[in-house]
Amino acid sequence: MERTENLITTYMERSLHASLKAKFCPDESCHEVKIGRFVADACCDGVIYEIQTGNLAPLAKKIRFYLENTNFEVVVVRPIAKDRRIFWLGEGGELSSAARKSSRHENIFHGIADLWYLREIFDAQRLSFAFVLMEIDEIRLLDGYGKDKKKRATSVDRLAGEIFSEIRVHLSLIHI
Repeated sequence: MERTENLITTYMERSLHASLKAKFCPDESCHEVKIGRFVADACCDGVIYEIQTGNLAPLAKKIRFYLENTNFEVVVVRPIAKDRRIFWLGEGGELSSAARKSSRHENIFHGIADLWYLREIFDAQRLSFAFVLMEIDEIRLLDGYGKDKKKRATSVDRLAGEIFSEIRVHLSLIHI
């Protein structure tokens, strides 16, 4: 196991991902740790943390490798946007001061639905999921279509706001 020096894994990392990584493993020397052919987001105190802000499907091979080739606990961290605020970034780079509250609110079931992609490793004793219900601030460019240029606008970044709760799920207790 070795620490990588800001390779591709941090090149496109967004603020929400970095914030969650720091929350679960504050020691930066434990971030971006190479384990076999993969790079873990964080590995500290015998636990591998994989932060996934999107779909869980891309993690299946990586998680299976960790479970089969290490003795570490594996925790998949998945943020859930209970509340979302949207800020707009204008052409001149100015950020709107007034945020719009999104009508889209997620709950624990949005995270649980994603577990389908990892169904083949549900019985792993060392695998758990941390669903973090939180406020997320999203920054979008005014580059979409429509008269206000907001439809299908590009998301630039997502920022971690207030954390309301964290729910841990151990699927080895569930039989499908």
